[in-house]
Amino acid sequence: MKTILDKIHSYLISNTFIHLLITFGILLYLRQYLLNRSLWLDEAWLSLDILKSPSIAAFLHQPLENMQTAPLGFLVIEKVLTSCLGGTEYILRLFPLFASIASLWLFERMSRIYFKDIYVPIAIFTFVSSSSLTYYASEVKPYSIDVFLILLSYVYIAPTLLEQLNLQKSMMISLLGAVMLWFSFPVFFVLSGISITVLSATIIQKDWVKLPKLGSIFLSWLFSFIICFNVFYIKIIQFQSSISYWQNGYPSFINYQSWLIVANNILAYPLGITHFSWCIKLLLPIGAFSFFLEDKKKFFFLSSPLFLIFLASGLHLYSCKHRLTLFLIPIFLMMIVNGIKTISFKTGKYRTMTAFLLTGLLFYTSFSSLCANLIHPQGKEEIKLGLSYIKKHLQPNDTIYVNNGAIPAFMYYKTIFNFSADHEIKLEGEGSTQNIIEDIRKLDRSKHVWIILSHVWSFLPDYPSILVSSLLKSNGKLLATFFDTGINIYLFDLSKLQNS
Repeated sequence: MKTILDKIHSYLISNTFIHLLITFGILLYLRQYLLNRSLWLDEAWLSLDILKSPSIAAFLHQPLENMQTAPLGFLVIEKVLTSCLGGTEYILRLFPLFASIASLWLFERMSRIYFKDIYVPIAIFTFVSSSSLTYYASEVKPYSIDVFLILLSYVYIAPTLLEQLNLQKSMMISLLGAVMLWFSFPVFFVLSGISITVLSATIIQKDWVKLPKLGSIFLSWLFSFIICFNVFYIKIIQFQSSISYWQNGYPSFINYQSWLIVANNILAYPLGITHFSWCIKLLLPIGAFSFFLEDKKKFFFLSSPLFLIFLASGLHLYSCKHRLTLFLIPIFLMMIVNGIKTISFKTGKYRTMTAFLLTGLLFYTSFSSLCANLIHPQGKEEIKLGLSYIKKHLQPNDTIYVNNGAIPAFMYYKTIFNFSADHEIKLEGEGSTQNIIEDIRKLDRSKHVWIILSHVWSFLPDYPSILVSSLLKSNGKLLATFFDTGINIYLFDLSKLQNS
């Protein structure tokens, strides 16, 4: 007769519970998507590029008009969707949402390939618990597509390459890999790692009959990548390496501390693990080494892309900063869960309890914050709410002043909120944020001025209060304010403003 613990164990490894976890993940993604949060700076720039592009061929020019970058395949799908269905936020975010939901099912398949028993639902739980994956499920960016394609590589391409290949399979894999390279930048590293692993295993096994088929597949991928790189990627690499924002995502070969900084950044974002990070640093190598002992193919499938990505990063070919490493989440979670599995097995009959304890310890914070997000989903720069407030209180002949950080989102929503020609609109001039006060002093002082500030506190967090204080000291009169996530709005009467 089964004990209560046996019944709980049976339920936790059942398809019913696993599907429940996936359903919860879908619910999180849909809740974030249906929030319909405002487009923030980079999203708005990329959306404007997509909507204003005269043709798909125009996307070959990278960076785009607004200094944004994205894979050509992503841009093409977005252009087709917006051309057919309209350019609303919901349509712009539809492709990332579908990719994210599909990723949940693919990760479930990957978990079953790499684990058995209770460690399958544990792995799925860690994936669902990722706040980064939830957020990027509704971001007009290609990062969720990266995750989807990396999972597709591990779930379909890698296992198929290990099988006996017939002509149909070879052609399918050749075409799939070649197309994927146009939809994702980092999928190159994963496909390269898989290729090296499969090719090495085939040579070691002396399966000479299979080598020509593998060679034809890998050559088709290489040919596709060479074209894509020369036509498209090289311009993006040159652009990113010149932007200071991405610099600390490039570790130095002669400075070991820079590698530690990059590694810690990946743990904090996108993995989002800030509590007990020392435990993760322990579990990762344990899990990786256990894969090496148990199944060397799995070890090299997972580890070789890491080696390649860090090599490329050290050569300043790919920045390992923030959202650009979102695709590493499935790889790291496999290693972490395998580390949990290895340690829990050492506890004998208490292994299930130990596995749950370790999982809860590491992922409780992120999971609980995600549950809270069901009620209050993540926002970033809620300019729509601010513009709605302005529209409600706007008087004829009022001036609207928009700082650089708010310009792209304002330009996207300007037509939606129907700001008429009666209202003078001033955009921050070229230069640094310090010019805002000078810009405002040059405005027509017979009019009330609405000042919209967004995306300034990332490099100068006190600037909104500095600006308000400066205008008040010069006899400016503050009439109204509006604050929300990532957006500050002030209404000033500047009729008595002094020139000092």
